[in-house]
Amino acid sequence: MSNVKHGFLAATLAAGLLGGANEAAAFLQPPFIGQTTGSGTVDFEFTHFSGPFAEFGGSCTSCINTSGLLNGTPIVPSGSTGIAYADPGQTRGYLTGSTAIAGQPTSVALSYPAALGVPNPTVISFEGFDFTNAGVQTAFVIGRFTFTNGAWFGAGQTTALNTPTVLGFTLTTTGTGGAATLFTQRITGEITLTVNNPQPADYTSLAGQQAEADWISLRTIPSSATLRPIPSFHVYDSYAKPSGATNTGSVDLVAAFGSLYLVALDNPTGGAFLTEVPEPATLSLLGAGLLGLAVARRRRR
Repeated sequence: MSNVKHGFLAATLAAGLLGGANEAAAFLQPPFIGQTTGSGTVDFEFTHFSGPFAEFGGSCTSCINTSGLLNGTPIVPSGSTGIAYADPGQTRGYLTGSTAIAGQPTSVALSYPAALGVPNPTVISFEGFDFTNAGVQTAFVIGRFTFTNGAWFGAGQTTALNTPTVLGFTLTTTGTGGAATLFTQRITGEITLTVNNPQPADYTSLAGQQAEADWISLRTIPSSATLRPIPSFHVYDSYAKPSGATNTGSVDLVAAFGSLYLVALDNPTGGAFLTEVPEPATLSLLGAGLLGLAVARRRRR
């Protein structure tokens, strides 16, 4: 599936180079071959889990030490487990641990055992979009994240006491044609899921509904594979959302080739919204006509 390219990346790339980020600048040199466009396929897989997987204390006595499920299988951490408190009095909280994710899935469902009677899982998935005639240093939509905000461990009584879940991933492009090597790239990263339920809560106002929403943040390893701060991807809870919104939302992942860089999240749909990220200071140079390029929002495919 080909994708319509974004018009704003030239400004973003220039801002990254001018900003003095040595790692990024080292990557963003013109390719040594003459061909500057290419096509290929996109593959994504989740690789590991780290975070809360069971609850202790609190009112849900049946939750104590009951392992949550990852894609239908009980989470059994490899190695020792830790604890994280969810209230200032340190009377309740979560068992934490890490494990590999088997099967190279493109989707992760985090859920409680059926015996606990909590039917709505939290689901995070990625759909990769194959690319055609993608230009070096030109933005294109490499895929789409979808997040269903269901039930999962990790919410603290305050935001500071939230215990996030971290999901590792790899994102791979395989080039075809004469520039296959240039467009065959792999990056690794982590998706952080923050389950949020601060108290007291207001579910009647938009501000309160947005404060209640859970969110996903994204980072690459090393961080030089990300050209700029990427905003968090929030989705409303089913019980705290505006009229017409849902607890499932999607957002496009925008990337570019030099090596392979993640540029932005864009085009939130459904119950999704993005938090604003301050622009790098170097973007003020654009107003002086350094590049003379306008930011243009892409149209839907």
